[in-house]
Amino acid sequence: MGGFFGIASHDDCVGDLFYGTDYHSHLGTMRGGLSVRNSYGLKRYIHDITNTQFRSKFEDDLPKLSGNMGVGVISDYDDQPLIIRSHHGTYSIVTVAKLDNLDELVASALSKVPKRPSRGRAPSCFSPTRASMPRGTAWAGRPLPLERNPARMPRRWKRVRCQT
Repeated sequence: MGGFFGIASHDDCVGDLFYGTDYHSHLGTMRGGLSVRNSYGLKRYIHDITNTQFRSKFEDDLPKLSGNMGVGVISDYDDQPLIIRSHHGTYSIVTVAKLDNLDELVASALSKVPKRPSRGRAPSCFSPTRASMPRGTAWAGRPLPLERNPARMPRRWKRVRCQT
């Protein structure tokens, strides 16, 4: 199980960030990462810590880091921290999570998608030979382009019946 550590300080925070992130590490974790912000921008280091300790991998990087804000992460699977560049600015993010109610969250999100009114047609499907793509199902209830004009159906597709 991973963990993360963040710090914002008036002084250089690299030492505190290093030891705070190291506190979350143990053998069995896969990735470790540090990201520090200074006046020049963000500097990030990510290492594989599968067979070694966090300290031995990051000790050589400490002299290259300086800044007063930083975030560190120990992750089971992902390369982190992520650097995001957007119209809000450039920043680092980390995530460590375990969702116990994933099914409830998905059901809640899908219940908020607006439904398109039915046109009174009987359900039928078009499916390509390589991948299943049922007719009438599309993102946010919008129809697929081929649903309106079956004459444009590619030859590699075949007509099948829906299991509804």
